[in-house]
Amino acid sequence: MTYVIWALQVPLALVLLISGGMKLVQREELLLANMPWAEDFSSQEVKIIGGIEVAAAAGLILPGVLNFLTVLTPITACGVVLLMIGAIVVHSRRWKFKPVPINLVLLVIAGVVAWTRFGPVPF
Repeated sequence: MTYVIWALQVPLALVLLISGGMKLVQREELLLANMPWAEDFSSQEVKIIGGIEVAAAAGLILPGVLNFLTVLTPITACGVVLLMIGAIVVHSRRWKFKPVPINLVLLVIAGVVAWTRFGPVPF
């Protein structure tokens, strides 16, 4: 069962790493072209969101790999659930529902990771 949870954690972390990395390194014009919701936030706020996503990617993977403070993984997954709820709210407020299913899938995956790592399948 632990392999199944890892099979959920790794792609979730990769999505967060790529998405957060894009928010951190792309120029503002290019970011607005790729992520129109970013016009509702300052450049600094978008970079903070990107930093949170990169940190979440690390928090999903590193504690389990290093076998150190493994309780951080389910805590991080709970944070990702909250992040995805925020993303759904932002997209819905803008009446842009196309990305919402992706956010819902990521929310469910993060919820499963949190539930299993807190409960039946800890490290």
